[in-house]
Amino acid sequence: MLSICLTYLVTLSLFPGIESEIMSKSLGSWMPVILMTIFNATDFLGKIIASIPYNWSKRCLVICSFSRLLLIPLFMLCILPRSVPGETSPVLAHEFWPMLLTSLLGLTNGYFGSIPMILAPRMVKEDQKEITGNIMTLSYIAGLTIGSGLSYGLDAFTH
Repeated sequence: MLSICLTYLVTLSLFPGIESEIMSKSLGSWMPVILMTIFNATDFLGKIIASIPYNWSKRCLVICSFSRLLLIPLFMLCILPRSVPGETSPVLAHEFWPMLLTSLLGLTNGYFGSIPMILAPRMVKEDQKEITGNIMTLSYIAGLTIGSGLSYGLDAFTH
């Protein structure tokens, strides 16, 4: 259940708020639109890949979900300007970086958002399936809520 919370915490802290702050010199105001399209396509792909059977251990699933926290500072480097006086371009200024990071965010969101939902009901006894569903929903809502709050904090940090 921790992996569900972590997955959606990271996703909502970055998408769509922080991601829409990323601008491009060559793509202009189209950059956020392109990034949102990439996110949605890779999220869908991640959900499809999640349907391929693989027996994840609880520990490995939590570690992989936890590793998604690294995406937060990487996305921030696509927004925050360099610390060189007079320089306004971000540390990761080329369009390639936000597109790559958005692809990773979407793919891992689709995958690690689906896998726990698929596996959890299989790991409990029949009489505990209903409570397991309720706990998964609570974990999902907690991740969305905390991630949304964190997004406000990150947005304030960038301005």
